[in-house]
Amino acid sequence: MTNIDFELQIKRNAKISGFLFLLIILSSLLALAILDPKIKTITDIIENEVYFRVDVAYTLFMYICVIILATYLYRTLKHINKTLASIAWALRLAEGILGGVKVLCFLIVLLLLNGENHSQLFEVDQLHALAEVFRNAYWAMTIVIFSFLGLGSIAFFMLFLKSRYIPKAISIWGICSYALVVLGSFISIIFDNNAFMILGSQTIIFEIFIGAWLLFKGINLQPTDN
Repeated sequence: MTNIDFELQIKRNAKISGFLFLLIILSSLLALAILDPKIKTITDIIENEVYFRVDVAYTLFMYICVIILATYLYRTLKHINKTLASIAWALRLAEGILGGVKVLCFLIVLLLLNGENHSQLFEVDQLHALAEVFRNAYWAMTIVIFSFLGLGSIAFFMLFLKSRYIPKAISIWGICSYALVVLGSFISIIFDNNAFMILGSQTIIFEIFIGAWLLFKGINLQPTDN
């Protein structure tokens, strides 16, 4: 591969990464606004099963996109430090795999609520209680997933900082933003609260910004000190 081909490939990988950043965050906001308000409780799930199934399908799609994003970020940055890039990719891969397990929890909720065979073994209230357990497990797993998201993203933006492909200020912003995600995750585990959501929500602005930056402006392969 010539140097020109290599540079074109790196730039293409970065732009695809930007597109995936935007796809994941914007579609997540849309799902949060349209689907989540209709399925907050077990009763809501029973009454709005179609919305719930669409939300489950979307969540699976999102975590598949996370794995693809991690792969393109790895391909963009692996020549900077292959070991750190591999660690970052593995952490985001773990996020995606755990996301798949999280989706499975919601599919089990559906099985419990719709399984006619279960009615011979459990009362309706017991089935609903079991469904609530798996629904709570879904949200508990989200806390763990945020920690992998944060750690993997910190590693990727450390590589961006070292490469100078994007301005240093943006890389540092990303590192600090995802450090808050990790901090919120551990606070939530220790104190049983929603710190992971509160501290994690600030990444919305950053992910929209970095997605747009990578997609439309791209990376600078001949960086200057900035």
